[in-house]
Amino acid sequence: MALCASNVPDTAETREHLRESGPIGCRDWHTVRWCESRDLACYFASCPSCLLERDFDGDGTGGAYDPGGPIVLVDVNPKRLPPFGISDRPFLCLTNRVRPGEYPDAAARFAALKRRLRVLRSASLVITNRLHVAMPCLGMGVPVVMVEADSLAFRLTALPPWLKIHRKEELKRIALDPAQHATAEWRENRTAWREQVARSLGERLGLV
Repeated sequence: MALCASNVPDTAETREHLRESGPIGCRDWHTVRWCESRDLACYFASCPSCLLERDFDGDGTGGAYDPGGPIVLVDVNPKRLPPFGISDRPFLCLTNRVRPGEYPDAAARFAALKRRLRVLRSASLVITNRLHVAMPCLGMGVPVVMVEADSLAFRLTALPPWLKIHRKEELKRIALDPAQHATAEWRENRTAWREQVARSLGERLGLV
């Protein structure tokens, strides 16, 4: 079970439930410290969405990472970036905000999620401040430029320590060439991180 410590009621009943249910899988280090300070057995789990595969549809359409794909911005102001004219590829601007009224049921929400993931999968580079955009991209092998969060920054401690979190004022200087982000070192780090997360979860679930 992963927790977001910003919204967990800190009551005796909650602590007893978590103690009986432990060890608690914590998505971020802030939550690890929250549990440890209450003497709750826990471990750092990160976000399992980093284990998403490119062929999440299960129909063989995932394909390999496309270095010629579009650059996708998610909830990042394009005016903070270098001029788009210096890149020869299309840019897409998206939001990851969800308006529940637009989706009448769970099936509609799930279909919308898969459409969004297909767009992210097609990208050569994703620039975002959203944890739940960065992690699926990491799983699908799409390099990410991570931008500081507008709020609840502690959530970003779920990210791998080698993934730099850029301040907004740094974005004017980032490279818009995906090849400068999809390096051999990045691929090695990605593989090692996913193996670490999968192994940790597998051990806790008795699958390893």
